[in-house]
This record gives sequence, structure tokens and C-alpha cells, in this order.
Amino acid sequence: MRPSHFAMFLLATPLVLSPIRDAQAQIGIDIGIGEAIVTAPPPLPVYEQPPMPADGTMWIPGSWSHDSNGYYWVPGTWVEPPSPGVYWTPGYWGLRDGLYVFSSGYWGPTVGYYGGINYGYGYDGSGYQGGEWHGREFSYNRSATNFGGVPVKNAYDRPIGGARPGLRPSFNGHGGEATQPSPQEQAASRQGRVPPTPQQMQHQQSAVQSQELRATVNGGHPAANTAATSRPRTVNGPLGGGQPQAHPAAAERPQAPPHEAAPQHQEAPRQEAPRP
Repeated sequence: MRPSHFAMFLLATPLVLSPIRDAQAQIGIDIGIGEAIVTAPPPLPVYEQPPMPADGTMWIPGSWSHDSNGYYWVPGTWVEPPSPGVYWTPGYWGLRDGLYVFSSGYWGPTVGYYGGINYGYGYDGSGYQGGEWHGREFSYNRSATNFGGVPVKNAYDRPIGGARPGLRPSFNGHGGEATQPSPQEQAASRQGRVPPTPQQMQHQQSAVQSQELRATVNGGHPAANTAATSRPRTVNGPLGGGQPQAHPAAAERPQAPPHEAAPQHQEAPRQEAPRP
């Protein structure tokens, strides 16, 4: 992700960096200093989780990212974990002292703090209710997973958090989520972290180059058929060469959060011309 010109200025100015350090102290965990923005990210968009492409993949929720051209949406998608036994902790924006600071996501043995953001599909603000590891085998919670037609070896049924009314904020702080990290989440942040996989990095690079995912183009509301994909995107098309799987419309699941509206057909992402 390319840092914005404003973020580069912040990183080069010691007097401006102090609020970011204060933000770290207030949140109580080590957050990234890769981005510091004065405007809030848009609310989380409405989208339906696409069907999983294969048993063994794990859901990564969509989120807003930022570069010198403003905010852009990185679609939710299914990815292969880097190794058995690890979970994804989503990145999040945190507002402290007038700056929106981004904390990058990571893989680890437990799910850490992600700002209390209700991303849905198991990520309801704390921990992950979409599945769990049993040794080297991952078991999925049917209440938070769209299997599509994929035969899944291990699954169970467990209710997840209830839906929240209204728009869901995409940041932590005044005007957004007000939660603070628990002792367990603070401990998780100090455990070994594994960075995003190459699949995830290619997926984000594709989002950077997609005009339809830009908040300046979609008004902060990416279309349902682009807000999430069955497979990670790449600059030249879906990872693995195949098209993202389409899924038919269906009634909303009872446990679905507000943004999980009736599913839309998944379409192959458009190729965007590289930025000069």
C-alpha cells in the first residue's frame, strides 16, 4: 500500500508524530504507523459473503485502505492460511488526537484486538466466531460461513452475535466504536505475528488499481458484486486463473449482521490500467 503524501509528511515531522505515539499509549497495544489521515474512512459497505472456493480456506473481511488518492475498498475474500493453527486479526483504523491511524492485520495463534469493528461473518468486534482449529484441522461454524457447494470435512453449529441496527463504523474512537483491548487481546498482540500472505498482498495491489473500489468513485459504497470475492484478486485477474464463483440469490441468513444483504452474483473483476 502506498503511503499518502500527508502520511509521508507526518513520518518526516517529529512534532507531528507525537500524537501517533500518544495513540499507541491510549490504545494500549502496538499499532502500525504506516498511515495517519485527517479524514475518517467511510462506513462498512453492505455485502454478502461469497461462497468459499475450497475446504481449508479462511475468510478475510473487507476493509478500507488509503493511499495518496484517498480511501479505497479492499474486498473481503477467502484465502489459504500461511500454516495450520493461525487466525487472522483484521487491520483497523483508530482515531486519536484528530488523526486516523491504521493498524495492519496479521496472522497469529489467537485473534488480537481489531478496534471492536463489527466486520461480520464471525468478526463481530472481538475474537472470531467463524471457526476454530483442532490440531491441523480447521472446523467451520455454519452460522458464519457460506459453503456454497463445497463439501466441508469439519463443521459445527454455534450462534453468533446478533445484528446491530444502522450503519457500522469502520474505525475506533469518537464517532466510531468505543471499545478498548482486553488483557487477552493485549497479550495476543505480543505473540508471534505473521504478515499477510502473498495472496493477500496481490489482492490488495489489485484493489489499489481498481477505480470502482475508490471512495471518490463509488461514494463510499462499493457495488455488492465488487465488495467481496470468492478468490483473491490479482492485477491480471483472479488468483489461480479461474473466475470467481457465482452464487444464486438467497434469503438473508438469520444471524447475518446488517451489511450481509441478499447475495449478489459474483463477477470477474475488471482489469484496470496501471497507474502512471
